[in-house]
Parts: sequence; C-alpha cells; structure tokens
Amino acid sequence: MYSAEDMDLPRTRKDCDLKTPPQNEWDFSAGRVDKRELPWCFRYEYARSSDSFLERTVQWRKEHKGATKHFAAAIRALGRFAETGLVDDFGTLAEIVTIFFQLRGLTKKDIVEIAEKPEMKPLAQLIESGFPKALPHLTKMYQAVFGEKPKGAHLLHAACQMDFDFFMVLDERFPQQAYLDLDLPCRRLKFFLLNQFFEPELDSKLDADSRLAIKGRAFWQSGHLHAGFDSQNADSRTVKQGNFVSQYFVAGVNWAHSNDAIIAEFRKWLVERRPHPHYDRARKTNERDLLRALGALRLCQAMHWRNAEQYTREVLRYPLYSGEKSWKRAVAKAKAQIKEPFVPFTGLLALGAK
Repeated sequence: MYSAEDMDLPRTRKDCDLKTPPQNEWDFSAGRVDKRELPWCFRYEYARSSDSFLERTVQWRKEHKGATKHFAAAIRALGRFAETGLVDDFGTLAEIVTIFFQLRGLTKKDIVEIAEKPEMKPLAQLIESGFPKALPHLTKMYQAVFGEKPKGAHLLHAACQMDFDFFMVLDERFPQQAYLDLDLPCRRLKFFLLNQFFEPELDSKLDADSRLAIKGRAFWQSGHLHAGFDSQNADSRTVKQGNFVSQYFVAGVNWAHSNDAIIAEFRKWLVERRPHPHYDRARKTNERDLLRALGALRLCQAMHWRNAEQYTREVLRYPLYSGEKSWKRAVAKAKAQIKEPFVPFTGLLALGAK
C-alpha cells in the first residue's frame, strides 16, 4: 500500500513546518481563479489534500514509468508556443497533429515553401514555436500511458479528451505545487495537451444552436444518409452545434454479451473520446465556497483562527471569514469534503478510489 509518505509528503499539514501558507494555498477568489477554471482548481487542490488520491498517484506513476518525464519534456519544448498565445489559435491538439501527419511525406523545402504563403501563417508560427520538437515526447508519453500500439497510432490519442486525473498524475510537480503556482499560459498549455476544455458557461446566455443541442436526444440510431458520411468522412463525422458537438460513427454490438458488459464497453468508449464536459442543468456551483473553506483549513492548521482572520484582512483588505463560528464551520466543511470519495472526478483513478 502506498501513502503520502511515499511522495515525501506529510500526511497532514500539522506535520509541516507551520509557517504562514503562501497566498496561492488559500486565496482562490474571483480575481485569481476565473469562473471557468473553478472546477479544475477545485479538483486539483482537494486532490492535493486526499491521501487516497496521493496513494493512487504514486501507484499509477510506478506502473507508467516515463509518462511524467515525457510530459515535462513536452511542456518545456512548448514554452514559446504557450507564451505567444498560439494555444488559443488552434481548436484542439488533434488539429495540430493532423497538420503534421499531412506534412510527413513532404521534403523540408516543400514545407518551407508552403509556410511562406500568407494563408499558411499559422503553420509557420507553429513550426517557429518549436511544436515539432514536442511531438516525439508526446508520442512517448502516449506510449507510457496507453501502452504499445501499432506504429503511427499513438498520436491518434490526441483526438481524445484525456481524463482530468491526468492533469495531476502526469505533472511531476503535483502535489508539491499549488494550482496557482503555474501561470495561466502554462495551465492553458496543460489543458491543451490533454484535450481538456474550460467548462461551458452554465447560465442562460447560450446561443440558439447550443440550446437546441441541450434539448436534443442524448443517443439515437441513425442511417448512413442522415449521418452525412461521404468520402471525406467514411466512418465518423463530428458536427458542431453552438458550444457543443454531436458525433456520428460506425459501431458494432455483440449481442452475445450481457447488457452490463455492453454498457461497460460503451462507458469506456465515452470516457476516452468525450470532446468536452457535459452541460448539467441542475449543477449548483459551489467550488468557490469549498475552495475558500479549504483555504481556511490550511490557515488554521498553521495558526490560530484569530491570527488567520487578521492575516487575511491585511492581505485581502477583508477577512476570509469573520468570527470563531465562521472559521470553525469552514474548517469542518473542508474536512468533510476531503473525507468524501472523489465524486467530482470521472476517471479511472477516481472510480477506483475508496
């Protein structure tokens, strides 16, 4: 059995040198964490405080040797790509991988000539940013994560949304580094490499196409003509509808298996290929409150609540909480959340957590 000690970490912050926690450890206010990043920041910070998640992180890294090393190498190689804002100019990592697949048969001279055309400026910027240097590292990362595949198939995983758990387990700076210790361009780059997306806006300002997508059926049987298959989309086609996408694909069902077995296979397919988070009409956003409570817990593990109140007032110009009862309630809320199974996570690590 692995534990937090395997990661050279204290099991609780009481075992730490009780210094004043840095602001990135306790201040998750709106000016520091954008609303769209809240779900990811919440998952990341509570994962840092979960012994079960830390134990499984250690186990996963031992079973997938080299994954964190190649992920770190890809991040380093793409520093300029992130800093120049190119990460926002391309829709997905799959889009870039497709471009480089198409260039594989061309000579260096041909590629230079193509890149010099005005309409190919994004390609030229992509090459100048050093993205080609990151591709070998991404290939090896996918090999370490998904196992050996036929030659050329590794980067096909770039078309899939990797589970958010990988945001933590692949980054060797987790759990020592706080979510906010990374600047926004670097966080965006991590999202991009894992094909993660910011949460869709959960309000009434959705456009007409997005509202139609929400009202549509979740799953249906379709014919070849309605699916729109053609020579360019022989066995699958993706249709964008507002902020969301629908996908048509060729699939097979082996009725010799039970419904439970078929559902399990389909669930795995969904987890591996979902292109964006779902829209939950009933979702009550309370990540900010829970992060604020986690900040209170970390402060109170380092100092008396009165000192924490005074300290946060000095930093924020207002106290994080006011009065003993408020601080105690916040601490209790954070402790209760830490004890909860990692319900917010939807991936393989989370499903295995006890």
